[in-house]
Amino acid sequence: MIKIIAVGKNNPALKEYEADLAKRIKRFSKFDLVELKEDKSKNPAQIVGKEDIKILEKIKDKELVYALDVSGVGMDSVAFSEELKNCSDITFVIGGAYGFGDAVRKRADKLISFSDMTFNHQIFRVMLLEQVYRGLSIINNRKYHK
Repeated sequence: MIKIIAVGKNNPALKEYEADLAKRIKRFSKFDLVELKEDKSKNPAQIVGKEDIKILEKIKDKELVYALDVSGVGMDSVAFSEELKNCSDITFVIGGAYGFGDAVRKRADKLISFSDMTFNHQIFRVMLLEQVYRGLSIINNRKYHK
């Protein structure tokens, strides 16, 4: 089972591509995208704290958790596919506009980074979905990854 926990609704312009990638992923694995409502507090620290609580409520004890964070370990698509290959239940966490806090970082089994750059969390959802599909394609010897 592959699960993505993402804070915030995605941009309507990206929803169609997101749905297409989710459909492709489901050819290889059970898949769930959990979309959490963004907190509307005024203080960024409060927002992060409240969103951390919502995220942690959606994670089961047995799940392997990868939090997507700029300070995490970088890897190429083949190495990412190896991460997918070596676990049965994996949950990816994408924080909201302010990221996530120490509570999610402590629960995470691994912090991973796609780049030193900072990305909008809505665009990043599509990037993660694409890499999950690419990774599953690599594992299953499909031509998608060239």
